[in-house]
Amino acid sequence: MKNICFTIRNIDCGGGTERVGLRLANALAERGYNVHMVSYDAKANRPFFHCDGRIKLWCILDNIFHRRFRWHFWYGAYRFRRYLKKNKIDVVIDIDTFNALWTAPAIKGTDIKWISWDHFNYSYCAGELRKKALQLVHNQANALVLISKADRETYLRETAFKPDFLKQIYNPLSFEVDHPIDHSKQKKVIAMGRIAPQKGFDLLLEAWKTVEKQVPDWQLEIVCGYGDYEALEQEARDMGLRNVVCTGPTKDVQGKMSSAAIFALSSRFEGFGLVLTEAAICSVPAVSFDCPCGPNEIITDGYDGLLVEPENVPQFAEKLITLMKDDELRVQMGRNAYTSAHRFSMNTILPQWMELIENL
Repeated sequence: MKNICFTIRNIDCGGGTERVGLRLANALAERGYNVHMVSYDAKANRPFFHCDGRIKLWCILDNIFHRRFRWHFWYGAYRFRRYLKKNKIDVVIDIDTFNALWTAPAIKGTDIKWISWDHFNYSYCAGELRKKALQLVHNQANALVLISKADRETYLRETAFKPDFLKQIYNPLSFEVDHPIDHSKQKKVIAMGRIAPQKGFDLLLEAWKTVEKQVPDWQLEIVCGYGDYEALEQEARDMGLRNVVCTGPTKDVQGKMSSAAIFALSSRFEGFGLVLTEAAICSVPAVSFDCPCGPNEIITDGYDGLLVEPENVPQFAEKLITLMKDDELRVQMGRNAYTSAHRFSMNTILPQWMELIENL
């Protein structure tokens, strides 16, 4: 079997990128591939989420001295190249196009195949370093994996990438649930993601001001992948909100999702919306902004969730209230969401990755 090396910025983090990256790495290890997971600058290099014991872990900048060269990518590339040669790596899979800044020079002149896996979307590549990284992908990589159909269409429209270079593969579920869950008695809305303008928690709190006035017996919990969740909770209090709780990253995503009756996605943009599929497999219907890219490829509006015009806060509040007040509708949408989520099962997604790897 091939020797595969994933690269990730920091395996210690508790976000969706790390979660789904490890999920795929674990699945490939289970299928017999020799899998390596290389972090760039993880301080502890301890995976936040479950990591198969067969996966070999290494960090490029693994001590204080090396981390002094964090923004000198030639240094990281030099160390990474030595690692790739020593371990006879056949295929590198970057979990983020940004990693091209050290992967491209590390594999130059070798026979190593290279897959770049974009976890954001084309618009997110506007910064100078990301533009440079994307150009390196264009010039040297063997394939670019995109996680939504809409993003692939944008790449085809806006870039010089060839159609057969752009592979569209949805993110797999990070866990499986073998039966629908009854949430009819629960009165909690949950949101999940890192604290960043992208995730739109400011918009969610603004919407919750309306919600709390009309449905005062429901709670909102925001699970923060990373960031100052205590400051976010204080912001909610300063807005006069009483039923908002903010918590730190969790390894038990399934348990958190299952504790709620509705999921709220308030993002200004997404790469895919992994949390929407995680909520769905837990029979939790979502109210989501129809932002680029991903939500409208996961949610069928009115069937297994509700889509809202991007950044329309009053409409977001209205849709939340609709689901809160209609137990029958909420439960039925939850059942539908559970069924729909199976499109993203590992049994469906893994063969697509294996075909790509084997046909490079």
